[in-house]
Amino acid sequence: MIPLRRRANHIGHVLLASLVLGCHEAAGPSQVDVAGIYDLQSVTGAIGLAETPVSGVITLTPYGVAERRVTYRTDSIGSVREVSAAGTYRLAGLMVHLELRQDDGQGAFVWSVQAELQPAGGLRLAYPRAADGTIVESYQKRPR
Repeated sequence: MIPLRRRANHIGHVLLASLVLGCHEAAGPSQVDVAGIYDLQSVTGAIGLAETPVSGVITLTPYGVAERRVTYRTDSIGSVREVSAAGTYRLAGLMVHLELRQDDGQGAFVWSVQAELQPAGGLRLAYPRAADGTIVESYQKRPR
C-alpha cells in the first residue's frame, strides 16, 4: 500500500504529464512533421500570365527554413521566368507563417504570407491579388 502523501504526489505527476502531453497534441504538427517538398498542383483566382504560376515548389526544413520557387509564363509562346524567395517559417496550429525575401532571400522586401496545412498532406497558400481578389495556390507534399 502506498502512503497517502506519496500517492497524492504520484497522482500529481501523472496529471502534470497528461496535461503536458495533451497540450503538445493540441498544438498541432511540429516542424519535423511538415518539413518536406511541396509541389504546385493548382492555382485559382489569378488572371493573366504574370499572376499565374505554371509550376512551383515550396520547401520547408525541420529547422524553420523555407523556400518558394515558381515559374511564370512571360508571353504567349511559352517563355518562362523563375521567381525564387527564401526565408523562414513558423507554425501556429495548422497555419504556416512564411517570411520570404525575393532573389533567394537577398531582396529588401519581406513577403509575409500564410499557408494552411491540409488534411491529405497539402499546403494551401493564399494571398491578395494586386488589384482585388485572392490568389490560392494548392501544393501537395511529396512522399518521403
